[in-house]
Amino acid sequence: MTHDEAIHILTEHNMWRRGEGVYGGVGVAMPLSPEELGRAIQYAIDQLKATQWQPIESAPKDGTYVLVYPHKVTKWFDDDGFTLWDYNNLDEFGNPKIVEPKHFMPLPQPPQGETE
Repeated sequence: MTHDEAIHILTEHNMWRRGEGVYGGVGVAMPLSPEELGRAIQYAIDQLKATQWQPIESAPKDGTYVLVYPHKVTKWFDDDGFTLWDYNNLDEFGNPKIVEPKHFMPLPQPPQGETE
């Protein structure tokens, strides 16, 4: 399911529920099957979960890029995990301080029609 499909299905259902638009009126059957509505709702739930900060322990370790907090976009490195070096924050010897991210979230999908 795409964002646009989910938005369309949920918008239609909401209009029907409120009695608005072409779906309004007492006794008008719901324009969607419960399965369509269920898929759209699950898609919306999954998308909302994907935009929430999650514990770093649950981050993918397959090389997928993620946004980590605090710091930046990164991926799992076999030797160092999600350890990052902060070159803007040096220790007394001039070495970058190590930053251990505590949270992550998946990166959003690229804009529709765009390629990397």
